[in-house]
Amino acid sequence: MDYSVEYRKNKMPMELFRQRYQDKEKFMAYCRECPRYDTVWSCPPLDIDSEVYLSRFAWINVVGAKINLERHVIEEADTADKIKDQGWRIVSEVKLRMEEKLRKLERELPGSIPYPLVDAICAESAAGKQVSHAGCRIR
Repeated sequence: MDYSVEYRKNKMPMELFRQRYQDKEKFMAYCRECPRYDTVWSCPPLDIDSEVYLSRFAWINVVGAKINLERHVIEEADTADKIKDQGWRIVSEVKLRMEEKLRKLERELPGSIPYPLVDAICAESAAGKQVSHAGCRIR
């Protein structure tokens, strides 16, 4: 394998999470610069009110994955295209494994809803076009 992954999970009250970490204007500025903005259903702008959606939950479990690349991967990614291709491959693999962990956590916590990482990958593979929201449990 070309990398290792460290997973971490933390639970906190949703209101505390939003106070500490939710900076909508800063976040949206980054989103608007991304080529996926307004092309993938899971990316902004969204047709849901995030304030209303998040207010339904008292707690949030934040699960993160830190990807540690092997030195040869870094050295071999010597062009913008190689960085993009390798980066997308690795992130997609990690997202798929993360999705499994989130589904397990969802089964352990009835009423919880994981952010659909795999759906975002599937939407991305649709040539950057909006795809059906039929499988989306957020809407």
